[in-house]
Amino acid sequence: MGSSIYTSPGLYFDTLISGTGCDSIVQTRVTSSNHVSTSQNIKLCNDEMYFYNGIWVGRGSSYYDTLISVSGCDSIHQLNFTRFNGSYEVNNHILCFGDTLFVNRNAYANSGVYIDVIANIYGCDSIIESHVSVLPLLVEKIDTTVCKGTLAFGRVWNTDTVVETHLRYHNFSCDSFVSVLKVSVKVTEGLKIISDSMYCENSEITIEAEGGSGWFFWSEDGINNCYTCPSISLNPTGDNKNVWVMSGNCEGDTIVATRTIYVASHPDVNVLLSDSIVYAGEDVLIELVSKTDSLANWYYNSKQICISCASASFSPKESGMIIAEVINDYGCVNYDTTYLTYDGSCPFESIEIPNIMTMNDDGLNDKFMIKNPQNLDINTIRIFDRWGEMLFETNNPDFIWDGTYKGARLGQGVYTYFVQGVCPSRLPFLRTGNVTIIK
Repeated sequence: MGSSIYTSPGLYFDTLISGTGCDSIVQTRVTSSNHVSTSQNIKLCNDEMYFYNGIWVGRGSSYYDTLISVSGCDSIHQLNFTRFNGSYEVNNHILCFGDTLFVNRNAYANSGVYIDVIANIYGCDSIIESHVSVLPLLVEKIDTTVCKGTLAFGRVWNTDTVVETHLRYHNFSCDSFVSVLKVSVKVTEGLKIISDSMYCENSEITIEAEGGSGWFFWSEDGINNCYTCPSISLNPTGDNKNVWVMSGNCEGDTIVATRTIYVASHPDVNVLLSDSIVYAGEDVLIELVSKTDSLANWYYNSKQICISCASASFSPKESGMIIAEVINDYGCVNYDTTYLTYDGSCPFESIEIPNIMTMNDDGLNDKFMIKNPQNLDINTIRIFDRWGEMLFETNNPDFIWDGTYKGARLGQGVYTYFVQGVCPSRLPFLRTGNVTIIK
């Protein structure tokens, strides 16, 4: 107080000079309070930090914090950190086939590496790495065939049998089948050739054998074809073929089977076409020319026309290929094809009409007539003079006009004709022109 310093508790009096120059007595009572120190022990895992008073602490072994007590004095709080490390274990496990390993409630039944995380007594994570190897189920199979009544594997075999033997591994004591014996008892059947007796010429065929002891030696018409083959392939042509095969039986004897393969020829087939060009609306007749009374399956541009027919008639709409397929009684097939051209136009321009009449009775160009090489349907012919008067009319396409009108010969001049008819497509046509009479 003033210039006095007090460091001990007590009652102190000081005389001070006031602003008016008078003495002032100041009484001061001094008391003291002790510093407060506290500590706290904290358990942490590995690099775990501790959140304290708004901040993360715990990098060292201790942490100090200075606080203000209620008496206004400094108070020291000490945090002491104790760290506990989690463990990392690597364990190897060998399991028998069908067994299961349980780690921390997880089940493992297949080979592999598995990671489990569990908490230790301090609450810290511990990692367990499990290496699991599952032993396979060992199965040794013996599959063999013996003749009936044969002594093998310590017994006489008369029926097909499967015997399973149960043994154990020498290590790890795992149960496993290690021997499965399957024996098929074979009774030698008579050797025979499996095939049809009739084949078409130039057709690829396969002939098999049945019976015997499993090995086959083939011959065709005395020529060795194949050794130890279960089957042979032939392409028969011409004459019939004699095939034989040789094999053995359980007793070791040689057995032989033979068969004659009959070769059938393909049928003759030839297509006769009424015309190679067809116009719109016309029908086409196709016929089969063959040495036998065969029937054909007819197709046009792969579309069916008629099945089992000696001939067929149809009206095409486009050019295309006609196919005749003939199958004889032996199932042999042959084909013939021909191309058909389709003309969708109306050929009325093919009508031949003269343009001059001489009428001089010399036998040349004295008459007016038309030629119709396509046999189109012509229903009306008319002839007019230059003033439009009709001089002649007929619906007979084979008409002959002598150049007269009402019994009198017409004079020299130009006359107009009209020819009307119907195209093969049933569309009407009209052709006009002039004919000149010269005297």
